[in-house]
Formats: sequence, C-alpha cells, structure tokens
Amino acid sequence: MKPFHVIVISFCIAGCTQGKKAETQVKADSIVVDSMSSSQSLSEVDEVDPEEEECIFDTSTYKFTTQALREYDKKMLFHWDKETATALVRLNEVDSFALHIGGCTHFSYDATFMTDSSKFHDKDYLLEKTKWLAKSFFANGFDEKYADCIEKKLYTQEEQSRPDFLYYSIIDKDTAVTDHVYNGWSFEKIGNRTRISLVGYVN
Repeated sequence: MKPFHVIVISFCIAGCTQGKKAETQVKADSIVVDSMSSSQSLSEVDEVDPEEEECIFDTSTYKFTTQALREYDKKMLFHWDKETATALVRLNEVDSFALHIGGCTHFSYDATFMTDSSKFHDKDYLLEKTKWLAKSFFANGFDEKYADCIEKKLYTQEEQSRPDFLYYSIIDKDTAVTDHVYNGWSFEKIGNRTRISLVGYVN
C-alpha cells in the first residue's frame, strides 16, 4: 500500500472515532412528594447539561428549593413540577404556595402564595404572608431586606392599573451598588383566589 493511502485512512479512522463520542447527561435521583395525595415516589430530576449554555450560577434548582423547604419543616410535603422547576406545597384546604430558588444567569428567589379571594382586601394579612414567605424561604439577604422593609413600611404602592391588582416596590435607603435586585411584591385577585407574588434575584 502506498504511504499516501495509509495517511488518508489513518485520518478517517481518527475522525470517525471523535464523531462517535456521546454527550453525557447528569441525572440525580430525588424524592418527589405529592402534597395532594401525601404519597412518595422516586423519580429522576434532569440536571442542566453544562455544555448547553454557559451558566454563571449552580443550576441545581431542585437542590436549593427543597433545601429551603426542609430547613423550614423537615416533614413538609410537596410536589415537584419539573416543567417549571418549582415546588408546590398545599398548606391546608384554602392556602398553598409555590417556590423556585436557583437559576443560570440570574439566581432568583421566587415565591407565590395562593389564598381565598376574600383576603384581597385584607392588606395587613397579605403583608404578613409576604413577610412570612421571605423570612421562611428566602436567603442571601433577600429574607432580611424584604422583612425589614415591610416591618418599617419602607415600600410604596405603585399606580394601580386595574382594581384587582396591586404592586408594591421597596424604598431602599441603602445606596450601595449591589448585584441584588428587589422586584417587590404584588397582590392579585384571580377568580375566587388571591395571589401574592414575591421575587428577587442576584445578577
């Protein structure tokens, strides 16, 4: 065989070998607890492939979210929604909440509390629940900042765009430039339900 042919064949073999390398996907077994049926089942939670996008933060949303729940109550039952990477918790026949902690380019603390529609006009009740969400499940300074602003009334209600939606932004006296973004909170009446939404994130 001629030397030229040997060199060509060698390059072909090397190229084919490289082309057959498969991408790896990391999966972690985790306990998913259905709060509606109070039953436990074992399922797999897909982790983000680091080769898909360049992330600034650890993307283990399940880990951070469930850790916050278990620090509040080790026996708290929840259902993990893989589509939204959110833990859903039913507190009683009327109240429930959803929690999402983590992210890729933004590390967010996102909580939603659902209760009866009659609570929409009870501002004190809604503010107490907002403070409870922050103090119970947020961290990294978001817990203290939101709770402090509510207790000291360092917030303002934005111009109301419709009668069933109220939005509040905090009055931040700290002029230091940080990477923390405080989106404030909102109260919204949706049918026979009232929803509290509280969000903050790190850039």
